[in-house]
Amino acid sequence: MRYTGVHHFQEENGYEIQGAWFPRVTRILEIKAKPGLDHFFREVGDYASAETIKVKSAEEGSRVHETAEKILAGEAVLIPDEIRPAMDALEAFAKKHSIIVFPEFVERRMWSERYRYAGTIDALAMIRGKVG
Repeated sequence: MRYTGVHHFQEENGYEIQGAWFPRVTRILEIKAKPGLDHFFREVGDYASAETIKVKSAEEGSRVHETAEKILAGEAVLIPDEIRPAMDALEAFAKKHSIIVFPEFVERRMWSERYRYAGTIDALAMIRGKVG
């Protein structure tokens, strides 16, 4: 990606929090190679087919994530049939492990002053008596 200047770079790659700029965790992690994805592309055989599968999987993953986010935040949501198995698994997992989600901390921006990075957590929850 080409940037038009420092401000554009900062907008695309981080957050301004309390007057300071923090790089996004997801942008930091994009620097790292993804050998599993490379292996997947080799297994499929041709780039076009692998890309099609990757895009379809990403779209489904986004639907699962958006629906789970609403459920964890306590919102009423209509669950599409194609992702019902994933939502049933989430519900069963939460019940089995006595997970208590703090709705105000679903998709919440967090940052570390000490380590100088920021990101958005999916959820903060108590699992078996421990918060994390």
